[in-house]
Amino acid sequence: MNWLTDLPQEPINKLLNPIGDVLGQGISGILLWVFQEPIKFKIIKENEFQALANELAQKLQSIPTENRDTSKRGLLIKAIKESQYSISESDLRTMFASIVASIADDRKNYALSPRYITVLSQLGAEDAKLLILLNEQKSHQLPIACLRISENKTGAFQDVSEYYYYTDKKKIDILSSTTVNILVSLGIIDFSSEKYLADSSYQAAYTTLNTYLNLYKSTHERPSEVDHSYVSNKGKIELTSFGEQLFEYIF
Repeated sequence: MNWLTDLPQEPINKLLNPIGDVLGQGISGILLWVFQEPIKFKIIKENEFQALANELAQKLQSIPTENRDTSKRGLLIKAIKESQYSISESDLRTMFASIVASIADDRKNYALSPRYITVLSQLGAEDAKLLILLNEQKSHQLPIACLRISENKTGAFQDVSEYYYYTDKKKIDILSSTTVNILVSLGIIDFSSEKYLADSSYQAAYTTLNTYLNLYKSTHERPSEVDHSYVSNKGKIELTSFGEQLFEYIF
């Protein structure tokens, strides 16, 4: 058991005390088992492991004693094992701590399957940032728009800018198409360039995006022999039902 000396004991002790019950001991045991070799051979930094264990201890302590559940041991092992591959990214580390706590909470874990852990393990840092942004928005939705050029005679069109989003905090920023493609492929979000958020509360957001794209047009407009118009094409991003459930586990 010499490898034990290679593991920082403070975060382990935080899991065992004050959570000195079967749940705390079980999760501490899984952490020791999963991280002993990576830490011993300096593959994982001790401060990253300590951050994960500390966050996990804090989240487990918030679960009422009567709701602590040790029945999902297989899911606990899977989640903690997968967390080691994302431990260097603080946002993903926090999400893994949250999903482990959800597995240990009988108010949440009744519908939790391995798919949620697998999907979380496939996210990168930028993907996590967009999920955090969506979590901050009302109804987990984002109004988006891009600049589109349309031929007046034929109706043929082409998008000539990236999509931009507008947040509840009145911020405009460019939307990463790579991140969107990843989150769509994982079944977390829906992206639509042909439908938009019809609720009147989003009207001001689309108006602001239109104004922004008109400024973009003034610096990017191209001469053309074809009669054409520039329009602001409205779209939306929103969570799928799977994405909504995932948010229950990671936030």
